[in-house]
Amino acid sequence: MGKVGSGWEWFGLVQTICYCNIPFYLVYLCTLMKTSAVERERLNHINIMMKGLHERNNQIYEHLIDREYEELKSVLKEQVGELKVLLDSLEDEIN
Repeated sequence: MGKVGSGWEWFGLVQTICYCNIPFYLVYLCTLMKTSAVERERLNHINIMMKGLHERNNQIYEHLIDREYEELKSVLKEQVGELKVLLDSLEDEIN
């Protein structure tokens, strides 16, 4: 990746924005700030995690609508597990 304004970086940023439903104002603020590599990695990790949570929420909805209860149970366990990891991480960060 080049500087913040390079074409390929913006292309990847737009793909991420569209795919993860990231608000444009947040992207704008991040481009105004000179973020470190560590902070960019942190933001990337958050976006990937949120994408997974959103996808599983969509699956939960679909399984509920279609009355696919065994599949629903499996997705719910995945979602609860991911949220537990997030909660544990947050508690480690706070303490």
